[in-house]
Amino acid sequence: SATDVLLNTVRGILNKMTPASHERFLAKILALEINNEERLSGVIKLFFEKALDEPMYAATYAKMCQALATKQVVCSTDPTESVSFRKLLLSRCQKVFQKDSDSLVDVDKKRNDLQKAETNEKRKILETELIALVDKNRRTALGNIKFIGELYKV
Repeated sequence: SATDVLLNTVRGILNKMTPASHERFLAKILALEINNEERLSGVIKLFFEKALDEPMYAATYAKMCQALATKQVVCSTDPTESVSFRKLLLSRCQKVFQKDSDSLVDVDKKRNDLQKAETNEKRKILETELIALVDKNRRTALGNIKFIGELYKV
């Protein structure tokens, strides 16, 4: 679909972007037809994923988000309303924070499974999974906090 093509284009732009070249790539993103809520949400999701995966570039992604903050499109649920990049971005921040607390439940469940493990082999597998889950949750939470901090600074 046209939306998939647009999101792949944005992903490609974000993959090539560096702090030194972000203004040139921002112009390319601004020139794209981000003209509905699905596309705007998809672009925000991509920015968020990149910011969490690459916290060293969080400031660059935050600057790009600031430039897009006033972008508005028609709301998909109510055509008489509009929704802004800023509103959807804040909503995404809240969802990621909520997901962080939900992930703690996953960690607790994995710990319970570990305590109930009947064999050493099963215990080792669960320990490895628990360590990976805790590490992933920590990286996501820290990336989210860093990105939100950078958004606040711009």
